[in-house]
Amino acid sequence: MGKYGYRVIDGDGHVAEPEEMWARFLPPPYRDAAPRVITDNRGVKRVLIDGWFWTTPPGPGVGHPGGYVGGPRVDKYAGGSDPSARLADMDTEGIDVAVLFATVAMGPSSGVLPSGDVEFEAALCRAYNSWVAEYAATDRARLKPVAVLPTRHVVAAVGELTRWIGDLGFVGPELPTNSAGTRYPGDPHFHPIYEAAQSLGVPIFIHPHAGGQILCVGRERFDSFFHGHMISFPFEQMIAAMPSRHRRRLRAVSAPASRVPGVGDRLGAVLVRADGRALREARPAGARPEAAAERLGEGSAGDLLV
Repeated sequence: MGKYGYRVIDGDGHVAEPEEMWARFLPPPYRDAAPRVITDNRGVKRVLIDGWFWTTPPGPGVGHPGGYVGGPRVDKYAGGSDPSARLADMDTEGIDVAVLFATVAMGPSSGVLPSGDVEFEAALCRAYNSWVAEYAATDRARLKPVAVLPTRHVVAAVGELTRWIGDLGFVGPELPTNSAGTRYPGDPHFHPIYEAAQSLGVPIFIHPHAGGQILCVGRERFDSFFHGHMISFPFEQMIAAMPSRHRRRLRAVSAPASRVPGVGDRLGAVLVRADGRALREARPAGARPEAAAERLGEGSAGDLLV
């Protein structure tokens, strides 16, 4: 029983990857290219990885204007990188368990690095997972890490998934809502990851980002972080939730549930045939929105079809 008489779980507890951790956990061939914090010509501190900045500088798709310091507030909240400080904050706020998500490392995971070096992206994901495992080991009963996977390197992604699930307390992997701006979760490219997660009995957490970590829908339309963040999250999740013609079933996928009704409503109005042509078919009065998903997948809408 928690502080308030019931258990409180922080289901989206981000960490803030400290600069020094990369050199500790990256293998020697990549240490010279380790992410580092730089100060740009506006005086804002940003993380520089392989020519990619987090957060994205001003312009289309701009990230948080505060950069590395102002975004995760590393100047104020030490718990992002210090587990003892985080546990103290959790005690103060009455949080019993925190599920830990990456911040900077989701860029390499989602395939935004300009060089396209998938081995480097895999090394960065592995370094993050090693660090967050150490972070969570401070109290594995309360700190539950989520692994990041290099989505452009599926063999390495499956290896990372199987490496961290088990005794180290990871509760599942996190996937971005798209990989390199071109592949969404319904793409068969991801099926080996889903099959590994299914065999391990763990959920997959699908998480949008708007700081530049993914090439999100509408990013080219906005030079305001507020507007980009507001638009990218719901629409990225709606696209990520769309079923595809390639049918696989997962017992558990986590994403903000508020996006699901919008997708269900559209599926109820438009069905897509196997040849890709749309059929305009109005949903009969009183029919359930998920009925379209059942027909499309030839199964229960209670399963996620990807």
